[in-house]
Amino acid sequence: MQTVLPVVDNTGVKSLRCIKVSGRNLKGIAGDFIVGSIFRVRPRLKFRSGHIYRAVIIQTRFPTFRKCGSYIRSLSNRIVLMRKGEDIPIANRTKTYFFLELRLKMLFKITTLTIFLALFFFYD
Repeated sequence: MQTVLPVVDNTGVKSLRCIKVSGRNLKGIAGDFIVGSIFRVRPRLKFRSGHIYRAVIIQTRFPTFRKCGSYIRSLSNRIVLMRKGEDIPIANRTKTYFFLELRLKMLFKITTLTIFLALFFFYD
């Protein structure tokens, strides 16, 4: 895959290179876990380039369709880093909003990192 995705939490990691999307073949949607290596990082942190981490996709550029017939999309794909072997985020704050689909997939620890939740939607 080799897609470079921006990280939107306060861990200091700027971007992560995707290695594998867990549970899907090629495309991931909001709430899917990915495995990737750190691509760019701020200096003097415990994170180093090349280390492998899990992350969860919180926003996608591809439209996410809802049951009511509406859809939601973001301007870019964004992720949040997770702890190794756990479903708990490393960070304690984020810089963006989340899709409502994260709550539907029972990822409550991630949705508590921000006060913004994308409830708006678009109709065709």
